[in-house]
Amino acid sequence: MMQKFSDFIMLNIFPLLVSLLLRLLVLTIRMRVITTKFVDELQEKGENAIFAFWHGRLLIMPFAYKSHKGAYIMISRHRDGEFVSRAVGYLGIKSVRGSTTRGGISAFKKLIKLTDEGYNIAFTPDGPKGPKYKAQMGIIELAKLTKKPIIPLTYSASKKKSLALGTAL
Repeated sequence: MMQKFSDFIMLNIFPLLVSLLLRLLVLTIRMRVITTKFVDELQEKGENAIFAFWHGRLLIMPFAYKSHKGAYIMISRHRDGEFVSRAVGYLGIKSVRGSTTRGGISAFKKLIKLTDEGYNIAFTPDGPKGPKYKAQMGIIELAKLTKKPIIPLTYSASKKKSLALGTAL
């Protein structure tokens, strides 16, 4: 009984709270987007692409690139993947469930179909099991089969002014 309740909280309440906290976080930061002419032209033409970022760079990615039609991201079928899928769903990103270890082939076929329909694809090329920051062949195969460019995304942060409480004399 307690396990079912904790599962309910973890998969129904917590993803909504995380998505709300991420929205609040983004309101408190100043983002500067650095892009290339190629990416700007892609967006102007309304063309889709495959966006790649490392697993360690997931936090701000739902806010990094706004597309006209939307984006799908491949997320594992693991329980942790269900949490992530629900959280990004609240941020307007749809998911295709699968990974190199579970349901990868059917998810891969779905991603190909979605690119044909004009959707952007988000992908973490270092895979759920790593090695960290080493791209696996899945993203390369997806790009070859769809003839879509791979656009790498990342972000960095630096500490700026802190919120001062109280008043100065």
